[in-house]
Amino acid sequence: MSFQSPAFTRLLLGLSLLLLTACSATNLRDVWQNPEFKRDQLNQVLVVDLTAAPTRRMVFEDEFVHELGKKGIKAQPSYKYLGQDVPDKDKIMKFAKNNDYKYFLVTYVANEEIEKTRIPPTVTNYVVGGYPYGVYPGYYYPYFNSFWGPGAGASISTIITPGYIDQTVDTIMVTSIYSVETLQILWSGRTSTFEGASQPASYIASEIAHQVYDHIKD
Repeated sequence: MSFQSPAFTRLLLGLSLLLLTACSATNLRDVWQNPEFKRDQLNQVLVVDLTAAPTRRMVFEDEFVHELGKKGIKAQPSYKYLGQDVPDKDKIMKFAKNNDYKYFLVTYVANEEIEKTRIPPTVTNYVVGGYPYGVYPGYYYPYFNSFWGPGAGASISTIITPGYIDQTVDTIMVTSIYSVETLQILWSGRTSTFEGASQPASYIASEIAHQVYDHIKD
């Protein structure tokens, strides 16, 4: 197969996509979908991130809207119309109904899962100096200690690394899509983001947007 052939190009693209998926920090834990709801119905969406951090909310909603737009889905961030305070459900529903939205998508942090792993201490010995193979001026011959220990004049340095507790945190977020007409949930899923608290809001929004879109059945 030629390196410049279309088949080789497709192979590289497939491997790249597989690598990006494997490296994703966000995974879908579980999902529910109303059987009457299909992915191609999703349009005219109001995106709402329920967080008390205004900057994070603006960045998150803008990125989520951007990712939906790349899929051909018209969406708007709620902060532009509902203000920077955390909107309640009644305010979201009233605005969506009065402004011809078909769906509103709500996401929030449900909880954090902490995993602790005990890393045991390590002891490392280093041989310093000496003649490990019986090398002396004018001579070369193995002697007893050269095979089972340090040679003459050698010393052993020991480095001890204490044990510690390694801690990782997964941020669990819930994303739900509601019908503006019926106010019923049509799709809901839980995602887990590795070390979500230290990830940029734009990155998390992009990851979740992909997970949501990819897991809405046609």
